[in-house]
Amino acid sequence: MLTATDRAQHMARQVLIFARLHNDCVVTSDLVDAVMSRDAGTEQGKASPQTVRRMIRQWAEADGVRVIFSRQERFWAIREQLHHMSDGAVEKLRADIISGGERDPRWWDGELNEALAIRLGPRPVSDRIRGCSPVSVKLWPQPPHNRPTPDDVVDAPHAHYMNDRQVHAGLPAERIRTFMGNWRANRLAFAQGADGSLLVGSSSYVPRQFHVRVVNGSTPELIDSPSARLEVKSAERSPRYRVVRDGSSARVACTETAEVVELRPAAPEDVDRYGGPKSERHALGDLVVVRPVEFDRESGQYVVRPEYVGQVVSWTDPRFNVRALVADERGYGVQECPVRELRPATREEITRAVVENFADPLDEATAAFFAETYQAVADGTAVPVRADRVAAGMVVVAAVRLEDRTVGTVTAHRGPGAPWVRVTWEPRTHQDSVTGDGRTYEPGHHLVVTVESLAALATGTAPVRQGAGEPPAAVVPRPAAEVLAGDPIPAGVAVLEGMPGRELLPEDLHSVFGARPESDGYVAQIRKAEAWQLPNHDDGAHIKAVGVAAVLRKVLDQSLGSARAALDEDGTVYLSDGRQAARYIPVGQFADYSADTCPGCGTRYAVNGDGPCSGGRSVPPGAGAPAPGDRAEEVRRQNERLEAQRLATNQVIEERARALLVEAGHTEAEDGRAGFVFLTNWLAVKLRGVTDQAEEHQDQTDALARSLEAHGWYAEPSKFNGLSVFPPYGEAADVVREGARRRERAEENDRVRARKFAAKWRADGHTEEPTDTALKAAFASCVRPPRVELYRLIRDEIAGWDARP
Repeated sequence: MLTATDRAQHMARQVLIFARLHNDCVVTSDLVDAVMSRDAGTEQGKASPQTVRRMIRQWAEADGVRVIFSRQERFWAIREQLHHMSDGAVEKLRADIISGGERDPRWWDGELNEALAIRLGPRPVSDRIRGCSPVSVKLWPQPPHNRPTPDDVVDAPHAHYMNDRQVHAGLPAERIRTFMGNWRANRLAFAQGADGSLLVGSSSYVPRQFHVRVVNGSTPELIDSPSARLEVKSAERSPRYRVVRDGSSARVACTETAEVVELRPAAPEDVDRYGGPKSERHALGDLVVVRPVEFDRESGQYVVRPEYVGQVVSWTDPRFNVRALVADERGYGVQECPVRELRPATREEITRAVVENFADPLDEATAAFFAETYQAVADGTAVPVRADRVAAGMVVVAAVRLEDRTVGTVTAHRGPGAPWVRVTWEPRTHQDSVTGDGRTYEPGHHLVVTVESLAALATGTAPVRQGAGEPPAAVVPRPAAEVLAGDPIPAGVAVLEGMPGRELLPEDLHSVFGARPESDGYVAQIRKAEAWQLPNHDDGAHIKAVGVAAVLRKVLDQSLGSARAALDEDGTVYLSDGRQAARYIPVGQFADYSADTCPGCGTRYAVNGDGPCSGGRSVPPGAGAPAPGDRAEEVRRQNERLEAQRLATNQVIEERARALLVEAGHTEAEDGRAGFVFLTNWLAVKLRGVTDQAEEHQDQTDALARSLEAHGWYAEPSKFNGLSVFPPYGEAADVVREGARRRERAEENDRVRARKFAAKWRADGHTEEPTDTALKAAFASCVRPPRVELYRLIRDEIAGWDARP
């Protein structure tokens, strides 16, 4: 049972929501009456209109809406509208009222007629309305012949809402016109908002109109028109923005971050072009210009970082992963970028970025020497590049016998002794010599490289032979025990000498790890007693790609040529300096991988976060995969039972707390409706109050805590947000017992299902090992395939079948 205050607060929020979305952020008495009549059949609709209006007036400034309730407020709002109307339009309005006479409701509107008299009279313009922004909604009644007609329906699909819940995404405009004809024939009361939305009874029909939003000249995005209007109005009220309007278009400039947002109505071709998924705005491999805007914690403001050119490598909803053509200080250039920060790169921007990356800063004398010696440097078609930065695919001017040649391979020697770089060339015909034409240079020697070859190499269009930048071959995920057990290093051979794959040099790291998103990860294993094993639980086995790149760069740079790294065909990276060795296995090789769980023993780090791993060891080639030890299997199963028991107990706590809150008059949140939300897992039961926009509502959260504490429950502030819920001391034992009963029933149901799937496995005549991959493929056609957690039980049942005589 809701209190009178709760009912009034709910209706006030509904009116404010409707005003922001459909009435140009204006609340009038007619709007309050219309929304309350729409919800008259609900408990909230029985709220006092006076209390609702009082709460709306209290919240109006914070919500950014304008309230027009009193006659004085309506009088000045009408004067503002008449002030922005032309003299001819005002004269026509007065003539229409006079011609309609007493049958026209505008004849009896005192505020409208007084405002008309002042507007057409000799009185000077008041300072109050000079330079004001009038509201766009009509503030005076319409004559009967001016009621909305089917011709007034916006020619766009309409979303149908019933009691603030969307029941249809898009009804054709022709169907809405049919509805309006029926309303008029049946003399139903309906109204049309400033944005063309129609309100009739408990239903509203909102036209789906769009605006094109362009941030800093980047990729345009399509947003709904109410959001665009709300953004413009919010910017107009803030001193941080300058807004220039041009009809329905606007230009919003931020004075602190130099960000410029352009908004304009979307044409039909804009809807077709930008209305698709954001993931299709840029294709993989496209070159884009990134204009990052980051938040500076020291100044507390958003800062626009320098633009840079990058290449799209993947899509991770809702961002693109872009690899910079120029690697950052970490040697790693992949960043997650929102769509609004990207725009297509021009050929000139690509060339300029590549030249800035490879061109070595020269003093005036050296630059003049190259310009006099090489015509290509003088006209800007080639630049000097240090020998230690030359890469395969670059075209060097006058490389051999004054002929331009394409670099084939580059070998760098860093010691012992003096460092040097040896370059060989791609053969053009069978008469060209590869090794004989090779040249050895000091690292600081400059070679003149064409700008065109640099741009082609950076964009991936250069005809480069198989090298460091080629991605590893695709692999099929396997069980973790099988992946960790593999060891290609022969018995008795050091990792430094026996690591498989091709050698990795420091200059290869950007091409290997630059094509991977920063969120990609590896599983690390260290070499000990001629076997690979996982680190302790407190260290963790998961490491990001950027971390692997940093480790390789540090070891290779500090070892003075004694360390060696290699990249295997499956993407595994090996590293050794002769005393210590490690390998990094891509997480894509693991089936059902989770960074929060040890891949060797299946223990969650949150449960057992220290000590060595009992599994995850490799075996020499030919020895086969090791069976997990009894102790490791026992620990893993015990952890699973513990998590299941905690989850079942917390689910009981959630159900009982929900029942108490509903009994106290609170409602559970749904799409577009405020209320309370539970977040329950095996660790805790979290509770918080949210608004109709799914944002946290602290006052409602406090009210939830008071309601639970009134029944003896404990609701303590959580570490991050919301509340942590605990039952009373007297109910704790009963809650645990109920959770245990539910867990036992769930385990019994799982065993029954596993027994059925095992029987199907045998009936289908499978002879392969029941690995996770095999089980997933075998039961993929089932209406309800088994969960991953059932695979172990299914294997146990299959083993039991095989052991039977």
